[in-house]
Amino acid sequence: MTRTIQAHSICTIKKTLKPKLTEAEEITCDILAICDSMNKLCETLSRLDYVLQRKNIEKSLQRSV
Repeated sequence: MTRTIQAHSICTIKKTLKPKLTEAEEITCDILAICDSMNKLCETLSRLDYVLQRKNIEKSLQRSV
């Protein structure tokens, strides 16, 4: 099993450097955080899809032998 290291987003860094963000900056950071999470989910699902395809190929090759 592989593990990914979560990098700090720009919003996390901004909140650390400037704890009081405007409401618009907070909303933007929340949207960007959601986009980052969705992107990571898509990457994980792609890896899972690859593993499943590989397993199916292995099974079909074993049946044909």
